[in-house]
This record gives sequence, C-alpha cells and structure tokens, in this order.
Amino acid sequence: NVQKSWDLCLLLTGKPSEHKHILVFQAHILQNYVFITNAGQDIGVGHIMRCTAIADLLKRGRAAELHFICMTLPDGTERRLAQSGYNVHIVETLADTLSVVSSLRPVCAFVDDYRVDAGFEKDLRPYSNSIFVIDDLANRRHHCDFLLDSDPFKKVCTYERLVNPNCQLLLGVDYTLLRSEFLQHRKTSIDAWHSG
Repeated sequence: NVQKSWDLCLLLTGKPSEHKHILVFQAHILQNYVFITNAGQDIGVGHIMRCTAIADLLKRGRAAELHFICMTLPDGTERRLAQSGYNVHIVETLADTLSVVSSLRPVCAFVDDYRVDAGFEKDLRPYSNSIFVIDDLANRRHHCDFLLDSDPFKKVCTYERLVNPNCQLLLGVDYTLLRSEFLQHRKTSIDAWHSG
C-alpha cells in the first residue's frame, strides 16, 4: 500500500503549519475525498474555484478519488469538472448529499456551501474521517475539524463562538486558495521580491 503524508498548509502556502500534527492526511490508494459545494447565477462559481484549488493539489501525484457533490451547477461546469478528472454527483437535497457521502466514506469532506451549517455537518460526521469547512461569511455555526477563511480581517474571535472547541481555524491571507497556475505565479513573484 502506497502511503504519503502531506501538510495541507504547506501545499497552500509553501510553509509548514504550526499545527502540522493536526493538518496531516494520509493519502492511500483509491481513498475518496468529497467536495460539497455549489455554483449558480446567484452565487457565482467562487465556491467551485476554491474547491478545485484543493482538488488540484490532491490530484497531483496522489492516489485519490475526488468527488464533487453539487445541487446546482451552471451550464458547462459539470462537463469541465468531469474533463478535469473529477467525479460529479448532481443531487436534489442535502439528504441526497448524505447518501452519496455515506456510500463513499471519504477521508475528508470539504464543505463550501452557504446552505450548510453545523446541523448538516453533524449528520455528515459518521461518514467522513475529517470535515473541512471553507467559509467567508462567519454568520452561522459549524461543526468541523478545520475551518478556512482567507479574509485578512477575520480573527479567531470572529469564529470562536461559531465552531466546536476542537476545530482548527485557518484564517488570513496565508490560506488563500489559488489554482495551481496562480500558486506558481505567486511563488515566482515572492522569490523575485526576496532576491531583490
């Protein structure tokens, strides 16, 4: 069995997390990861873009099956996700979402959806080893292992009453989710700036 440890913070920012012992996932052959997200005319495609930034990192050199579970997608988005090698599941309700997740038993469920809160995440808990929430509103409670918000003005005090006590908060611009091509551009720009 091929096993690889990886630090999501290191992949996202280029530097190890202070909490590396928490932020390490084991990628085994054919492990499932799910992304519960949506896109549409009213919310745009930002949630999909953030999730594909993580999915692209997972896909690179790792034996993993990546699944997008969505209730709404704009025309062409489902096709583009499938062409990128992702499994796409179109569902009608959150109950349908739970059914798909329960059949996949993922290592981690990434949740980036304004319709989801702590109630759904608690229902999700029996079916996923970890729950990783991406948020930018700070307007509802969450029950998760990790919560990421890259807004530079969000602080621990913003979320501490909205999450369970053992949730690891990943806040600030260091956790900005960029697709691989932009991540490489950022690294090149930072290297150039440091070299004078």
